[in-house]
Amino acid sequence: MSHRTLWVFVLTFGIMGFTPGAHAQLVEQFSPPEEDCRPRIDAQRLADHFQDVNQLGYYHAANELLKSQPADPHRVVFLGDSITEGWKIADFFPGKPYVNRCVSGQTTSQMLVRTFPEVIDLHPAVVIILAGTNDIAANDGPETMQYG
Repeated sequence: MSHRTLWVFVLTFGIMGFTPGAHAQLVEQFSPPEEDCRPRIDAQRLADHFQDVNQLGYYHAANELLKSQPADPHRVVFLGDSITEGWKIADFFPGKPYVNRCVSGQTTSQMLVRTFPEVIDLHPAVVIILAGTNDIAANDGPETMQYG
């Protein structure tokens, strides 16, 4: 151990030794607050999420309605995450056959699973994919440069 390291060690533990110890405050009876302190995601919602991780059911009814109608030759499908989901496409492009199929929190791998039912099956003329933010945020967990 070097002389400098020894001094850092002595100073650190010396200062800690002079710090008065913190004492826990005990109460006779604990009265939790009356408001609901549970997490906002309850067990059923969490279970439902894991039944449909890619959220294929999110737009299922709307997709079935569109597929039951003749495909518009000018249809544009937006596929993305929360950034694009929040766009009010009908307000921005009134009267246009533009379809928003964006889901908050989704990564590109989840969007890839949704590509056939929410893009290809809707027969768009154009698809606009806005993705990657949640991949950078590691919403699917850490990634490696190796392909497996």
